[in-house]
Amino acid sequence: MSSQFDQKISENPIELSFEQAIAETQALLDQQNNHSISDQVFTEQISNLLESENGARGFFVTFLTGEWQIADQDHPSLSQALKAQPQPELLIKNLVMSTAMRIYHDRAGNSELATGSARVSRRTAQLINHVITPELLAIAKNMSDSAQGNSQIYQEFLRKWGYDPAQKEAIANCLSAYISNPAKV
Repeated sequence: MSSQFDQKISENPIELSFEQAIAETQALLDQQNNHSISDQVFTEQISNLLESENGARGFFVTFLTGEWQIADQDHPSLSQALKAQPQPELLIKNLVMSTAMRIYHDRAGNSELATGSARVSRRTAQLINHVITPELLAIAKNMSDSAQGNSQIYQEFLRKWGYDPAQKEAIANCLSAYISNPAKV
């Protein structure tokens, strides 16, 4: 279904600020939710957002945390856009961070935030399953090895967020499915 909304959201997605990317993602997902955008334009606009760091970060934070029906189901247009601009490191980092935050919120007794983090983790894993590539698998292995103390590649990232041994163990566990048997993921 095509409509007046079938237009490019941003003239230059590379120059988007993080805040602009969030706003544009919200508008795009609202259009998709209201069926006021064609699948082709939806795919193109997501691909455009994913071209830049701010666009990708804004897209994922909005998509993964929001109340979007599409976020909890497979959608061919979304899969196609992710395959065009997979953002493997950002996807792995989103999975890692949401996994660690679920533990943090559980410990703090905040079940609502823990549930939200678990949802982000589940949604991220679903997206990762659409874009399994050798590069993504290498990032997952390096992140897992860093979490287990066997590599320095992502040590600074893990240190920056202050993950403790239990969180690092959960991180390694959530990545193990991709590392041990990527064809089955």
